[in-house]
Parts: sequence; structure tokens; C-alpha cells
Amino acid sequence: MQVQADLRDGPTLSRGGERNLLRNSQQYWKAVGLLDTTTGGIALTPFGRKVAGRKITQDAFAERVIRTFVLPNPRVENAATMNLWRANNLTIYPLVLLLRVLLQLHHSGRRNAHLSVDEVAKVIVPLSGIGADIDTQASHVLRFRVRPQEFTHFPNCVERPNDRRMVGEFLLFLAFHGFVRKRQNTFELRYENPIAVEEMLDLPVAEETLASGSERRRTKVEVLARPGQPRFRRDVLAAANSRCLMTRESIPNVLEACHIIPVSQQGGDEPTNGFCMRSDIHDLFDSGHLHISENGDIAMSEAMEESPVYSQLPSHVEIPEYVGRANVRWRWAYQ
Repeated sequence: MQVQADLRDGPTLSRGGERNLLRNSQQYWKAVGLLDTTTGGIALTPFGRKVAGRKITQDAFAERVIRTFVLPNPRVENAATMNLWRANNLTIYPLVLLLRVLLQLHHSGRRNAHLSVDEVAKVIVPLSGIGADIDTQASHVLRFRVRPQEFTHFPNCVERPNDRRMVGEFLLFLAFHGFVRKRQNTFELRYENPIAVEEMLDLPVAEETLASGSERRRTKVEVLARPGQPRFRRDVLAAANSRCLMTRESIPNVLEACHIIPVSQQGGDEPTNGFCMRSDIHDLFDSGHLHISENGDIAMSEAMEESPVYSQLPSHVEIPEYVGRANVRWRWAYQ
């Protein structure tokens, strides 16, 4: 109930009866490589332990899932389903496919770089079944927008409600991790310059972790452009006596106000929702390399622990009196 309340306008987690959060979501967590089935239960995979232990950032998690999530998925499919796909020589990386189609649509004109669930279900899924290339996928999406009647002969490959829901969840995954932006009934590519996405898709995937070097600064750029940001910075720095929480740095030029609950999660611009941080520490906090508990304990990603500079940061800080402990508790639990 607490998780549901914290989600605010998010999806409904409970399906009633005994369908709890774990039972609802364990197939998803298995599919993305976080859980393994064991004798008598389930357990975290090595990758899952790193994610749960905050050793991998959300960006790195998202990039790894995008590039490794495959259909058919051997983690959740039975042998008959796997054999059927193999018999038809068919393997699809759906998240990679959607991003590459969006990138191709972007190349044909920025205003074209969006997809709806209907377009994916009626055009991209059938074409994927015959191994159509990205150019063909994108060109057919553009044709569908103008002349949908030409596609009535396409097979219906998402017959069951659950199939269509899965198509929507692929797009929602990309939206949640900031690759696309949901606008009414469509999902549009979030980047004006998609080069970073193209580079991420082309990099080799590491065995257990992913450190692409392309972690996105989009959230910080958007937040700094907000009209209320100068006042928020002024109020937080005043409350913190212009001292970085982690380093105690006091040079104003490098100090920033960092939202504890992000603006994207309806975090407010009150000082109670802000840490004063040096700009690079702010970047590490926003990107998930650095976590701070309500008690002031510090958790670092593997990249920080291996850094000769950042590994020397303190393992504990005192949370300032002005900071709302509930905000810190929320951040620790959900970010």
C-alpha cells in the first residue's frame, strides 16, 4: 500500500486477492535479468544483486536491458515457444528495434519521430515477423499515418489483450527511462540530437554491467532551465550555509541546489527538498552513482568505488536540519 501511495499518479499495482507486487511483477523481473527461479523460490541474479545494491545506475540498467532484452526470452518462455521461434529463424530485440525506428523517423524529419501503440501493433510487429529492415519499418509507419486503409491485409499479430499491453509496456519502459516522452497517445523521441542514442545502441554489451560513458544529462538541463530554479538555488544555499553536503566546498561558483525528490516526480522547490552540492557531486547524485540514506549513510556505484578521487568521499554525512527526512527516505527507496 505504501508503494502504491508513493506512486501517486502511477499504475495500479494490486490486482486484488493474493496478487501482491511480487507475484504481479516477477515475470517482468525475470525477463529483464533481475530474478532467477531457484528450487523452492526465486533469487536475485548477479546483475540483480548489483542493481539492488545500488552498484549500477538506473541509466546503466536501462541501457543494458534495452540492448539485451530479446524475444523469445529464454528466462520466461517454455521450450515449445522457444522452439517455435527458432523454427522460424526469428529473434527480435524489441526495445532496440523501437529506438532504431524512432531514429530513422527522426532522420526523415524531427516532427516524424514518434510512435503510437497502434502503429507498433499494426505495422512494426507484423513487419518484424518477416525480418523487415529498419528503413522498411519506418517508411511503412509513415505510409500508415497517411493511408491506414492500405494495411488492412496485414496480419493481426497482437490478438490477445495481453499482447497489446506488452507493446505498450515496451514504450512505457523507454518513457520511464527518458528515451521517449509520452504525449497524449504517442511516444516521441526525447532528444533533439539523437547521436547519443545511436552511440549507445552501437556499443558492445558487457557481461554483467554496462558503463557506456553516455549517461544523459537531460534531466539536469531541463531542471536548470525552469523559471523557479534560481530561487530554489538561493534558498537551498542559504539554508545550507553555502556548504556542499559531501565535500564541504564553499566556493559559490561550483555550488548547486539538488532536488532530492526529482521535479519529474513532483518534487517541490522548497529548501526541505534540496541538498547543496558541488556541481560534479550533483551530477553523480542525479545519475544514480551516489545514494544518501535518511541516516546519512552513503552508497556508491562500482564506478565511484573504483575512482581514485570519488572513492575518498565520506561514507557518512550528517543530514542538515532543514532537509525533510521523508524526502530523503523516498529518494533512497525509489531512486
